[in-house]
Amino acid sequence: MKKFLEQSFLFTKNSVFFILYLLRLIRKNYYRNPINKIHSGTVAILANGPSLKNELHNFTTLVDPHFSDYIVLNNFALDDAFYLLKPEHYCIADPMFFQKSHREVVCKKVLLILEEKVDWVMKLYIPSHMYKQFIEYS
Repeated sequence: MKKFLEQSFLFTKNSVFFILYLLRLIRKNYYRNPINKIHSGTVAILANGPSLKNELHNFTTLVDPHFSDYIVLNNFALDDAFYLLKPEHYCIADPMFFQKSHREVVCKKVLLILEEKVDWVMKLYIPSHMYKQFIEYS
């Protein structure tokens, strides 16, 4: 009975926090896409992975005229296409960028590229709740 009451309390508490979170999102309009406010053209999102790597090498030209810009993710800076596309938006969401991990060397290499080799205007996006950890780790 004690375990049931503890679980019921925890469920109720988490439900209330979830409802409050949803209300906060609605009130602050977080459900809207922030890129729409700063970009009006067509944007291609390029996620990392083996399938993207295969497709990038099949492009006749990497800069596709149908897209006015690109959003790239996490380790995209390690690919040669990064320098050809010169994306205006870079999103870092992988936990390895916010804490020590076995992929620390890769993480540091990406951050070094972003810091030293990007010679165009680029906006960096990170999860807002991870800002402090990103600053400390990077």
